[in-house]
Amino acid sequence: MSSSSWQARLPGLDSVHVSLWIGLGGIAFMAGNLLLAGALTPEHFGQLTLYQALLGLSAGVAPLGLDSLVVRREIGYGRGSVAMAAGAGALTAALTAVLAAVLFHFDAGSVGLIVVAVIFAGVARLCAATEQAILRLTRSQILTQLPFLTFGAGAAALAAAGLRDWRWAALVLVAGYALAAAVGLAVAGTDRQRMEERIRQRLSRSGAVKGLSFVGILASVLALHQMERLVIPVSLGLEALGTFAVVATVVASPYRVLHGGIGFALMPRVLAQKERAGRARLVRTEMLLVVALGLGGGVVLALVTRPLIQALYGDKYEVAQSLVIAIAIVGVIRLIYGVLAAVVSAIGDRQHLHRFNAFGWVATAAAAAAALLLSKHGLVGVVAGVAVGWIVRLLVVAVLAHSALVGSGASAGPARDQ
Repeated sequence: MSSSSWQARLPGLDSVHVSLWIGLGGIAFMAGNLLLAGALTPEHFGQLTLYQALLGLSAGVAPLGLDSLVVRREIGYGRGSVAMAAGAGALTAALTAVLAAVLFHFDAGSVGLIVVAVIFAGVARLCAATEQAILRLTRSQILTQLPFLTFGAGAAALAAAGLRDWRWAALVLVAGYALAAAVGLAVAGTDRQRMEERIRQRLSRSGAVKGLSFVGILASVLALHQMERLVIPVSLGLEALGTFAVVATVVASPYRVLHGGIGFALMPRVLAQKERAGRARLVRTEMLLVVALGLGGGVVLALVTRPLIQALYGDKYEVAQSLVIAIAIVGVIRLIYGVLAAVVSAIGDRQHLHRFNAFGWVATAAAAAAALLLSKHGLVGVVAGVAVGWIVRLLVVAVLAHSALVGSGASAGPARDQ
């Protein structure tokens, strides 16, 4: 039986298939960090982790919602949208530069590396969204994962060369985003005619408002994704961040890969469903699959993480089993959230998106406050505090996803704005 036949019978496997492609980038990124964790001191590895957190947060929102509008087929690809994506990336980069310099005391050179990478990320994400909108998913995945694939190869070269300054690894990430932007412009340009045949709308005022809602939603969830990495340097120090980063690289990375696959594959498939019942079946199948994978994977990770870290680094990083379990629990919560969030992003109307945005920031604020408060209990306390934010966000998105599914009609497009 062909793979397409299996996917037709078991729609949830689409996310697994996509996750396998995304997994190439995830594995490369994970392997690169594991190599650098051994090559760098815990403090320097913590500094690199903080840089990655700031870059991950800002690169994710760099297009300021234009990429989400492209995926929803509300605007098309062209010189104007590319220019707007670059400008949006520059604005995002400027805000991130202020945060990095003032709150985390990055020097001018390190801030410059963030700024350049974020501008490239804005263009690359728009191009990847163009491919996703016309269902050329493999091309979109390659563009999205190029920075991480580049980082994995570059980290191996840095470790082999014996370079011990974390800024070299940061420079490799900049090169990866530059490569993704260059390849994206070349690839998306060849699909421009096909894109314009299907999507002829220009960015309207309503679309711009909706795009900003997507920015708020994405920014708050990315901040939640990176919350431990932002709180630990302030409350426990860079050496503690290095220890957390090693454990998170092993435990959280598989959940992050699957979470990315869910959002990437499920959103266009929900839009493609023409009936409410079909959307509900798709969501149920996806939910059962990710819960099974999340729980099963958590058991395996709880068994192997500490022996693996001990084998790789000896006594360099002191890892508690409670930290491993806590990170795995948060990973399962994130998977469930990912399914429901994809539904709201795909078919939610303007009110759903506004509420998703507003309550998302409430959840992020709750996570920050709880993590700082519980940091007196060490790394496990910080992770527990962040879990509070994920639980709040999960409850909110569950209500909104149910409302979006009930309110959607037979149309294949997003639910009608109210």
